Amino acid sequence: MELILHLWMILISCNQQVIGYIDPGTGSIVLQAVVGAIAGIAIAVRLFWYRILKFFGIKKHQALDDEEQDA
Repeated sequence: MELILHLWMILISCNQQVIGYIDPGTGSIVLQAVVGAIAGIAIAVRLFWYRILKFFGIKKHQALDDEEQDA
């Protein structure tokens, strides 16, 4: 805990003005990453939906096995 306090005091004592610029393309990349992550999660859930139901015990094992054989 003392280490964190010392590091925090050093950080505060080194007060320098930071000038940064984020161009419009950065927002586009962030938006693309968020949409891609959501799409990836949706596809993963879709692929493993029956296994997820089986894990939580929502779907019976026999009905699950029958549907996997049909696919």
